[in-house]
Amino acid sequence: MNTPQWMPAEVVILHSVTATNPTPDEADTLVQARAISDALSALPCSVLELAVGLDMTVLCELQKQSNMLVFNLVESLEGRGALLHLPVAVLDSLNVAYTGSNPMTLAITTDKPLSKQLLRAAGIPTPDWWDTGAPPEARQVIVKPSREDGSCGITAASVMTGSDAAALVVSKPADAPDALFAEAFIDGREFNVSLLATDAEPEVLPIAEIRFVDFPEGRPKILDYEAKWAEDSAAYRGTVRHTLSAGEEQELTSQLSTIAKKVWTLFDLRDYARIDFRVDAKGHPWVVDINANPCLAPDAGFAAAAAAAGMNFSEIIGRIITAAQHRQRNSS
Repeated sequence: MNTPQWMPAEVVILHSVTATNPTPDEADTLVQARAISDALSALPCSVLELAVGLDMTVLCELQKQSNMLVFNLVESLEGRGALLHLPVAVLDSLNVAYTGSNPMTLAITTDKPLSKQLLRAAGIPTPDWWDTGAPPEARQVIVKPSREDGSCGITAASVMTGSDAAALVVSKPADAPDALFAEAFIDGREFNVSLLATDAEPEVLPIAEIRFVDFPEGRPKILDYEAKWAEDSAAYRGTVRHTLSAGEEQELTSQLSTIAKKVWTLFDLRDYARIDFRVDAKGHPWVVDINANPCLAPDAGFAAAAAAAGMNFSEIIGRIITAAQHRQRNSS
């Protein structure tokens, strides 16, 4: 790994996994932390792994360190994704540098109905949704948690008719911690567009399609929690990542890249991000998820996209640190 242009003396890898028996998505966060620590081991800096919960007084100690950077891997607090922005809000108040998006961006992109409102207002295509009222009875929809990531709360049964979804959505207030919303289901293809910061506009990494191969008959072709995390399941084995090569589906990849960069600008995404799309039968792309600070596990989509662009894992981490340090120096 080449030393980033601005290398801190200490990197604190921050996450929120405190359980002795972590869930699969929590265990994945620990995998990311170990991989980042290993990538930094050859550099002239010390590395500390730190877990944070609702009691964030531990973060105050970081203010005492000079030339230090927090590598933010917090995806929830006490199992609640809606709170993931709070640690970086504290870091901002302490003027402590960190990687990834700011608290406002994290809060907005975690609030799925709110982010869809902003997408729609900006003219960026996103499927219709219902978070306070009932969807049309005959409309095929997918019911999702309003404020969770990582496919948490999404199962094969989440795809249903509007009449079945009505009771689920309307029964819970939109501001409830476990609120749900219904989104028009795009029965088509799924794509991930990963972006990495540069001095100018973000670099769009090679685009990946999630292909559903020999998927269980009758099961909706979605990347639900089982398909994403249950390695011994048929759904997991049936979801295959295909990275599009240069020149493959040029018109579609151009559309996806253009929209993804608009999303990056609209939401003030920083350092790295991933935008998820569904593409309908007519070839029209629809934004279905905005991932600020996406998963950085070496076998996950972002790392695969970077590898297709000729970057190894250490170079990804170096690029992210450089972007964060550059931003901190410019703001000080």
